[in-house]
Amino acid sequence: MTHYSATPQAHYIPQTPIIPFMLDVNTHLFLGQSIQNAAQIENGKLAVMDKRSPKCLDKNYRIFLNSLPWLHYHRLVLHGFQLNPYWAAIFDTVGFSHYGNMNYLVENAELIHDQFKHKFLKRRIALEYTKFIEPINESIKFQKALFKRCLDKHKQINCMFYDLPCIFTIPLQFDAEVKLPKLTRKWLERLHRSEVLSDKLYDVQWRIVKSLNGFYSVQAIIYVIGDETPYSDFILQEWKGTCLNKGYEIKQEAQYLLEEKHCYFADNDMRSYWRKQIEFLNEPLKIYRYMSQHISYLWQSYTGNIPTH
Repeated sequence: MTHYSATPQAHYIPQTPIIPFMLDVNTHLFLGQSIQNAAQIENGKLAVMDKRSPKCLDKNYRIFLNSLPWLHYHRLVLHGFQLNPYWAAIFDTVGFSHYGNMNYLVENAELIHDQFKHKFLKRRIALEYTKFIEPINESIKFQKALFKRCLDKHKQINCMFYDLPCIFTIPLQFDAEVKLPKLTRKWLERLHRSEVLSDKLYDVQWRIVKSLNGFYSVQAIIYVIGDETPYSDFILQEWKGTCLNKGYEIKQEAQYLLEEKHCYFADNDMRSYWRKQIEFLNEPLKIYRYMSQHISYLWQSYTGNIPTH
């Protein structure tokens, strides 16, 4: 990866608001933990106090408490996103000002635990969460099958993932959402017709996501058959060229997330690695996601240009 840190550095969410990109590993690790801990509160597996040190809060329960100020400060930012059911249930409570005060949360840890456990059980949140993540699990299953099908047939492929933040010199307005899918398809059309990828482009999976910081990103998984070849510079230049042709100049400070690996059918380690990357790209959508009339977090297909005969 060439963008966000892939190794978690801490075990605490500061009370100061942090507004991450969708693939910001550090922040989303803790957000995911908040859901896991909430689920354990619901099923009675997470206690308030540490069994080994009864005078101290359980480590995982403290992580859950740490997430409440984060949700308190971000409740307006999260408006308009599809939220996991645990957060939706928590939101009924964290709007009160004292939920932004960590000292209050620690002092009332027992009461808060009982309140949320009762709420989760009454609303049967575990059932709602299973339904919420079902389309993401199906998407992961489909993407893994597509990768296997391509590798089994062509034996070696260049596997690429691009996260392209739409951070332009003139910021996008809300009503510009309709333009992003058109811009993306124009970019993919250029790749499809290019001499560099002629008769080599197996498939493209693409989607547009919106991060909590308000920025949109075009994400694409691209498979190009054949020997190991560095295609990323060409593909990124085609993206920049497409944006310029449509009147969008990308800011110089806009950082791309790029993953480029060559997979050979007999290299099981690399096959396993890419399958894990597919999971990584979709895990944040089990926490929150955005969908509108024009923007969807669901992957869409763009047909390759390999002759079928």
